[in-house]
Amino acid sequence: MELGGFFLGPIWAIGNRVWIGLLAFVPIFGFIMNIILGAKGSEWAWKAKSWKSVDHFKSVQRKWAWWGFGVFVLFVIFGFAFGGGDTSNNQPVADKPPVSSPAPAKKPEQPKVAKIGQWVKAGKLEYRVDSVEEKDQLKNIMGSKKPSAGNFAILKVSVKNNAKESRVIDSSMTVLKDKQNRSFEPDTDAILYVMDSSDESSFLNEFPPTGEKQITLVYDIRGDAKNYTFHAQSGFGWADTDGSAVISLSE
Repeated sequence: MELGGFFLGPIWAIGNRVWIGLLAFVPIFGFIMNIILGAKGSEWAWKAKSWKSVDHFKSVQRKWAWWGFGVFVLFVIFGFAFGGGDTSNNQPVADKPPVSSPAPAKKPEQPKVAKIGQWVKAGKLEYRVDSVEEKDQLKNIMGSKKPSAGNFAILKVSVKNNAKESRVIDSSMTVLKDKQNRSFEPDTDAILYVMDSSDESSFLNEFPPTGEKQITLVYDIRGDAKNYTFHAQSGFGWADTDGSAVISLSE
């Protein structure tokens, strides 16, 4: 999610030349536009300007995110400082009803661990790992190479949206975990070395209602991919975000 676009709206849009973001100045519709900028802003900013590199783009957007979050925190502080007031009315306090004992907490259900080629649900989404390929280095179309500290795991992952509304899927919703429970996030730079014209980007990919797509994900891991499990969330900002898909990469 693009926090700079969400919190700063039209200011972020001007700085990143995303001119559609100026609709955030429109009354009532402005808040909706801020939400859209939060979901699609990074993709629009990447296309709107020339960037030195992916790392340069990420660095600039992180700064926007920190500034946006800082402005939001200041608004919250000023709201409590000047809007709180004294809400007491010197009326007697009614007797409080007896507090009942809380019900015993249920143990969280362990997610089902699926195999390669099997669908597994995560909230309103379903995930399936179609294939896993391993390489010790990647080579892009310009001939440059990207080395790995261990080896790259390249996953072809199908995602199905069972919701009645569109959802934005981002690669940061997925991780690989080893047997020591260490997490490895997708390498967003390495994805540039393996994409071709038939691939769907794993960066802010919008899935229509009941839609299905295959995305490519690249992880810089340590050791064999068969010793890892793939973990995916059901999405950011949805009521069913407690859903999680777990797929073993061992054949």
